[in-house]
Amino acid sequence: MWRWTAAGTAVLTGILTLLTLGLVRSVVVVAITAGFGAMYGLALGQLLGGLRRPVSTTAGVFAGATVVLVGCAAAGRGTGVAALAALALTSPPLVSRLATRVAAPDAGPLPSPVPSATGLAGVDLLLSAWDLSELKKAWVESGTVLRSATTVEARARIVGVRQAYLDELERRTPETFGGWLSTQSLDSSA
Repeated sequence: MWRWTAAGTAVLTGILTLLTLGLVRSVVVVAITAGFGAMYGLALGQLLGGLRRPVSTTAGVFAGATVVLVGCAAAGRGTGVAALAALALTSPPLVSRLATRVAAPDAGPLPSPVPSATGLAGVDLLLSAWDLSELKKAWVESGTVLRSATTVEARARIVGVRQAYLDELERRTPETFGGWLSTQSLDSSA
């Protein structure tokens, strides 16, 4: 659902960009920012980790961001900025990082008692914006984070986040959840 919303927002802001700047200016602005993105990818490609094609990926991200930002500014009265902020705050990568930060071993001391999944209401709200594949991927990746945790408190945080993932998965697909879960490795020492 998040991806469809983001794609729709990108299309609408692209149309607003074209209407605001005109075709020629839009192409020039997008080409310039794509060039900057390509240079960024070329200069820092080694630091960008898992990107297969850092030059073309960063060029596309810079060009797309320009179109979206110009379109949001053209929407006026904060509407575009509010929509963009809502999309950014509910993006699966950000939610995953926030959940990992909640579960990170170096996140600092925990309040007493250790928070449970019910203490992660904000995470639950953000998880509802993800599609099933994103939820399943986050649950699998959180297993790696759990195995790397070094303290009891950190493991408790991670388990709480994992439980929120499972609760959301079960809520959406109660009829197939048990079968899917039985195919997953629950052994945190593996």
